[in-house]
Amino acid sequence: MYCKIFGERNTGTNFLTRFIRLNTDLEYIDSQSIRKSVQKRDAIIRNCIQENLIPVAAPIINQYLAPLVLDRLIDEQREDEFETTFGWKHARVLKDRIMKSPRYSDTLFVCLIRNPWRFISALHKRPYNLFPKVKCTLEQFITMPCLANQRDALDDLLVINPVDFWNQKVNSYFSFADASNQVLIIYYEQLVADPELFTDQLRTFCSVSDKLVIPSNSTKGDPQTFDDYRREAQNYDARKILGDRAYTMIQERLDNKVLAKTLYS
Repeated sequence: MYCKIFGERNTGTNFLTRFIRLNTDLEYIDSQSIRKSVQKRDAIIRNCIQENLIPVAAPIINQYLAPLVLDRLIDEQREDEFETTFGWKHARVLKDRIMKSPRYSDTLFVCLIRNPWRFISALHKRPYNLFPKVKCTLEQFITMPCLANQRDALDDLLVINPVDFWNQKVNSYFSFADASNQVLIIYYEQLVADPELFTDQLRTFCSVSDKLVIPSNSTKGDPQTFDDYRREAQNYDARKILGDRAYTMIQERLDNKVLAKTLYS
């Protein structure tokens, strides 16, 4: 059986992927979009420089044009492979398209949710795949309109504020789970607190190792370990850490109907 993971940026999807690969017989659905897109980008940029199609210095092309070209190519590649990979793992779930795919019936879908206050502060710290680039305080960031990628699969590319990424993505997970019995919704905080609870859910769909292997090192290139992340999740107090103003600003922008479906209401 295949496994497709959905979860927003900075919510633990890399950890979850490694955990599933190490402890189950599920075949993780991977994408070649970045590798293929990098190859195409390099060819395009080389041609621009060699043919002098853009009359500026090569370093300027590499610094400013190359990232934009790569981003558009990845969007295109994600769309081309949707029938087999179901889109970007950070995307809004397009359940109607997914359920029409020939691979759908052989796939387990795992949707990972993280505390929205922690998600926003993490996105402010690591705002990859966001435009404009974040050079502001957390409170300014909370109110800042963002330009999404095509592969985010949102109805509008302009997102009114970053909290709405969480609102729209999480809402799509619950909508998908309501329509399919092949969807597991799990919470980052529960996953790191007790991975056994998650494997109990997985055993309905696949074989799970008798002795679990827990990925210990960070996938973000920092020195934190699994135990560090577990402690941080268990001790997280959004109001205390972010301050009353930032906490309230995020709360005011959360979709209460979506929040009410989660552990965070």
